[in-house]
Amino acid sequence: MSVFQKRITVSCVPLVAFEVFTFDIAKWWPMETHSVSASNGTLPANLIVSGHEGDRLV
Repeated sequence: MSVFQKRITVSCVPLVAFEVFTFDIAKWWPMETHSVSASNGTLPANLIVSGHEGDRLV
């Protein structure tokens, strides 16, 4: 399996970038095209990244 990497630069401190990337993921993630439920014709109600090490994307 190949690894995909992309790098972007944002104009904020790392803590803010991390919070937007994780806690606000439902605001920017394209759930219409990148979710398991979209393939079934429905959209998820929300998208949450757990705040604990070793947890999962729900």
